[in-house]
Amino acid sequence: MLLINKLAVVVLVMLYTAPSSLEDGNQEKPIDRSDYTESFVYNGFKDASSNMSLGNAADITSTGLLRLTNDFDGTYQMSFVYYSHPIRFKNNNTGGGSVFSFSTSFIFSIVPESPGLRGLGIAFIIAPQAELPGEKGSDLPSLFDQRTDTQPTNFVLAIELDTTHNREYDIIQGDHVGIDFNDLTSVISKPSGYYTDNNGSSFRNLSLISGDRIRVWIEYDEVSKNLTVTLAPLNVPKPATPLLSYNHDLSDFLLDSIFLSLQLKHKRAAAKFLGVELQIIIPVLALTFIIGILFLLAIIRNCKLADDVVEDWELNYARLRFSFKHLYIATNGFKEKNLLGNGGFGKVYKGVLPASKVNVAVKRISHNSKQGVREFISEIISIGHLRHRNLAHLLGYCRRHGELLLVDIKASNVLLDGEMNARLGDFGLARLYDRGANPKTTNMAGTLGYMAPELIRTGKATTSSDVFAFGALLLEVACGRRPIELNVPEGEESEILVDWVLNCWRSGAILQTSDPILRNEYVKEEMELVLKLGLVCSQNDANARPSMRQAMQYLDGELALPQTELWALYYTNSTVRLVLVSTEVAKEVCLRR
Repeated sequence: MLLINKLAVVVLVMLYTAPSSLEDGNQEKPIDRSDYTESFVYNGFKDASSNMSLGNAADITSTGLLRLTNDFDGTYQMSFVYYSHPIRFKNNNTGGGSVFSFSTSFIFSIVPESPGLRGLGIAFIIAPQAELPGEKGSDLPSLFDQRTDTQPTNFVLAIELDTTHNREYDIIQGDHVGIDFNDLTSVISKPSGYYTDNNGSSFRNLSLISGDRIRVWIEYDEVSKNLTVTLAPLNVPKPATPLLSYNHDLSDFLLDSIFLSLQLKHKRAAAKFLGVELQIIIPVLALTFIIGILFLLAIIRNCKLADDVVEDWELNYARLRFSFKHLYIATNGFKEKNLLGNGGFGKVYKGVLPASKVNVAVKRISHNSKQGVREFISEIISIGHLRHRNLAHLLGYCRRHGELLLVDIKASNVLLDGEMNARLGDFGLARLYDRGANPKTTNMAGTLGYMAPELIRTGKATTSSDVFAFGALLLEVACGRRPIELNVPEGEESEILVDWVLNCWRSGAILQTSDPILRNEYVKEEMELVLKLGLVCSQNDANARPSMRQAMQYLDGELALPQTELWALYYTNSTVRLVLVSTEVAKEVCLRR
């Protein structure tokens, strides 16, 4: 971690608004929010020392600048300043005590003593007490310790202006801004900068250690429950689009009265030299220096191997990107005991996200090609934004060297929620094999038994091949069997579900293929419709299959299922054959199975 020698912070304006009203007996009365405002404004801090409490290296210069570092003695130090009086943030007359709308704005400048040196950044803090955890000599690289939790008496909200990358907690390298809710990992963060247009499409980066004066706006709206953070150079008007926008109701976490503070951590390197020992220690220092360099290079190499890959174009997806460390913890190190299965795209692991305790499935997808990764991630994130009652929710992704990790609610392709509504997962992943694929590859994106014959021959997926897979799904659900049963005794052929159902249909015993678990407790006409439609969708001729719209019309009873000739539906796993099987032979095959 880089160290900082000297860093100056200038805070010119702080504004806080909150309605309040106290009458006789100190009893709170209902108030008109539009008529009451609490605020304080400082154009410099020369005459504000009576309302400010300074800690450690913080001081106010003769010109009125609030400086959070000075010529300190080199020890690790966290400087801070807070408004000495608690500020009322909630109105308990609103039924439950909602947090008032509030806003604050300040101007700061970070000036390193030497160009390129970085500290640990600045944080604007809202906390239940003036003295924060770790303020006195702590070596914690943040604002929180193990005592903080979600209780209002311990809850800390911080807006961090971070000037360095902490590999353990940050996904963004370099200067960035984040919102922290009682945790070292920001709930949302972005590279420091501002939008130059009204629609948020044009972004300009800001260096936090340039020495330039930068203004920050922090605002919370009690109606929309939206917390926003906006940055801009001092000579630029407030941008229309905030840098960060996060929806979160603070009413459950903040006390009625809380404290505001600014905090900074820094460290100075102390160097001493004894000339009398020069001749003795030069050889030792040389050897130590070489060993140290080799050791440092080894550490850097290991860190690069373990670190996530983050490119500039991925910053737009920072909210949906998971760190590899979090997924590693969630899956217990991707151990085999958490392996759910091996699909056409790689291994799938079950896991539990540490913070939210949400059960997820993490798909590790091998993708070493340099081409197409950006387009694929852009597409998969776009698909993840889709909201439909029959689509599973894609939570996010992680990219690490030659593999992609996708985080889903569950691992199944088709699953049922608590209300027995079907949801589709893994949608869109077949495009992975179209992006930058090796032309010599023989990899097939799909599962045996669900792939149409033309898909196996050409490798190109179509809407008709999707209908074929839908037919296989219908038969699997109705019969309680896989499309192809591979776990059969040695010497026997694999059983193909569509062949078996077709033979039973020919023999007039199609209902015998229904799932035994159902115990015939179903509407026979509906079961027969599902089985026959599954066969019609599984025809070898792609042109003979119905469209998905027609398939749904058949299921809804809007169209009558056509009486297709039996010989046209015959399917085999080896080749396409047109065979007319006698009723007696078909019945014998059906009963034998």
